[in-house]
Amino acid sequence: MTDSSDLKEEASRHVARQLLYLSSAKSSAVVDSFLSWLLAGTGAALGLVVSNLGELQPYISSSSVGCAALLFLAAAFPAVLQKYISSVVVGSGEAVEKAAELAEKASVTYEDLDFSIVQAEIEKSTLPTTRFLKWVARKVFKDPDLARNTARVTQIQWLLAIISTILLLASIAALVLGLQV
Repeated sequence: MTDSSDLKEEASRHVARQLLYLSSAKSSAVVDSFLSWLLAGTGAALGLVVSNLGELQPYISSSSVGCAALLFLAAAFPAVLQKYISSVVVGSGEAVEKAAELAEKASVTYEDLDFSIVQAEIEKSTLPTTRFLKWVARKVFKDPDLARNTARVTQIQWLLAIISTILLLASIAALVLGLQV
C-alpha cells in the first residue's frame, strides 16, 4: 500500500471508532431513559394498586397483584445492571469526545497511546473492594479496540433492557389479567 492509502485507511478507522463511541453513548442514553420511565410508571401503578388493595379486593385478585409485584422485582435487577452499564458507556462516550479534542490539539493519534498506562490509571482510580471492575478493565484493555468493546457492552445493556421490559410488561399483564370484571 502507498502512504496515501495507509493514511486513508487510518483516517477511516479513526472515524469508524468515533462513530462507534458516539452511537453507543447516544443509544445507551436513550435505552436507559426509556427503561427508567417504564420502571417508574410500572412501579407507580403497582404501588397505587398495592396501597389500595383493600378497596380493590372485589375487582382484582390478590394473587395477581403478588405475581405482578414479583415480576416487577425481577425486572429491577437487570434494570439496575443496565443503568450501571449506561453510566459507563455514556461517560466513556463523553470522555472519548473530549480526549479526541485534546489529542487533536496535541497531534496524537489513537495508535500513539500506550494502553498499559491507560489501564494502570483506571486501576488506580478503582476502589480495592471492586476487584471485579479491575478484572474487567484488564480484559477490555487487553484488546485496545475500545470502540468495539464499548459497542459490545452497549449491546449487553440492550439485552438487559429487553429482559427488564418483558418482565415489566408481564407485570402489567398480571395486573390486567387479574381484573375480575
